[in-house]
Amino acid sequence: MSIKQINIRELPKRLQARWTKAKKVKDETELEIIQAIVEEKYPKALQNGPTKGRKTVRKPSGGSPKVTALGTLFHPINAIQQNEDTLIKLPGAIGQFIRAVERNEYALVLRGDRGAGKTRFLFQLINAFGSVHGVNKIGLFSLEIAENSHVITQMRNEYIVPHYQSKVFIAGKATSIETISQAAAQFDVVAIDSFNKIPGIRQEDFDKLRKAYPNTFFLVIFQSTTAGTARGGIMSEYDAQAVIHIKKGGIAIMEKNRYASGEEVQYDVFNQKIIEE
Repeated sequence: MSIKQINIRELPKRLQARWTKAKKVKDETELEIIQAIVEEKYPKALQNGPTKGRKTVRKPSGGSPKVTALGTLFHPINAIQQNEDTLIKLPGAIGQFIRAVERNEYALVLRGDRGAGKTRFLFQLINAFGSVHGVNKIGLFSLEIAENSHVITQMRNEYIVPHYQSKVFIAGKATSIETISQAAAQFDVVAIDSFNKIPGIRQEDFDKLRKAYPNTFFLVIFQSTTAGTARGGIMSEYDAQAVIHIKKGGIAIMEKNRYASGEEVQYDVFNQKIIEE
């Protein structure tokens, strides 16, 4: 293949300026990009054979570097094969309420009124996940209630069956987001009560966690604002696959569910049953 030269006089002034600047600073990548553009849109500017005083610019293999980079990013949508093993249905009434979870960047946001039963609901979720095949270790950060509190032992005995209790490990503090990251690397499920109690936490950390540990389920309580949104910003609610609000009296309402949209099901936390219409 003969080496192609560029006659920049045949190019638009803007492209001439790009070529001149790239040549001056010896930006090989930019020169290759310009050559690809010229071959596609301005073939008359190409010359065969060497030109005195003009540096040769070879076309990058595979076309423009930009196109090559995108080629590793995009995939044909009809080539995606669904892995049925990642889609899980939880048992019992709480499973009927949640409908389905997917072991693929899954995060659940739980918020609600004071004393409505958020921690109770979290313990019920932990019990449900304990039944899932492949879930062997569950890490619980109890940052609102002391880990050795009577409240914790009472909820453990009331909501987590003995067979699943051996899977659950509890911590009473998290020094930073790094503590949560280390736990996410070790546990199949990470439950947090509550996210706002983690020192130095930022709202964007929530999404970073689920992206960094796609095989870990995150079940997270957020403190609520007076407007009824997650304290510290609503970014977490956009990123989560499910958002549940618990009203006073223990009525759980599914406000968002990517796996069962449009279905208005309510759950009675204190009696652990679906509320029939």
